[in-house]
Amino acid sequence: FAATFISQAIVSPYWGSLADRKGRKLMCMRASGVMACTIFLTGLSFNVWMIIGMRFLQGAFSGYINNS
Repeated sequence: FAATFISQAIVSPYWGSLADRKGRKLMCMRASGVMACTIFLTGLSFNVWMIIGMRFLQGAFSGYINNS
């Protein structure tokens, strides 16, 4: 569960600066698209490592709630 927040802490400054340049709506679209894909793939995972990887990826592309 912590993988999401670890990756989020690493990439949040990057997404914040990109949101300042490109706009919040684009960041919401990016975050919601990746969030839908990772949640779907988490449901299809075969082992615990795939779940951890999907949670890490979800944290790396997160930011939907913050931008909304």
